[in-house]
Amino acid sequence: MATQKSFSAADPAIVPVEGPVASDGNLASGREGGRESRVTTAANPYGQNNEQLPERLESALRRLIPEEESRTKQYREIAQLVSEMPVVHRQDVTAAAGPAAASPSGVDAEVIVPSSMPDEFADNHTVELEICMRWFSSDAGQVAKIEAPLGYANVRAHALFHRDYLQKQQAAASPQSPPVVPPRPRR
Repeated sequence: MATQKSFSAADPAIVPVEGPVASDGNLASGREGGRESRVTTAANPYGQNNEQLPERLESALRRLIPEEESRTKQYREIAQLVSEMPVVHRQDVTAAAGPAAASPSGVDAEVIVPSSMPDEFADNHTVELEICMRWFSSDAGQVAKIEAPLGYANVRAHALFHRDYLQKQQAAASPQSPPVVPPRPRR
């Protein structure tokens, strides 16, 4: 004669069970009051079925990759700059060149200004200059240098302004060295 053994229900804390588990150990429908439950407990820090895991990973990645917004912004600016032309300003610099360079037509200098100027205050010039320098040596930058030389010049002018602003910030941040005072002679 065969004997039947009885088994108690599996403990959901030990045995994985498909679907959300109610606190009493029975399977729950996953919906409470017509909307999905997003319960976070110490045992399930990412929700009952890890539904919060992608959001948590994304926020963690944002913390791990600093300045990602500046990088993305600079790549967008480069795409815009390549499709535009730089602005060329001519300036009369006869007085600055001195009397030896004086000619009847004067001395002109060309200043190339990008179509989109960097923001001296708000931009992260270190990161954005680094992205420009990477782009110059990338395949996309090399193709633009050949196929869109004015766009390449526009990105270059933009990068030069980032460099100038960065140098200005670094000069302002570095402490001025005090003048060297020679030691007094002993009597």
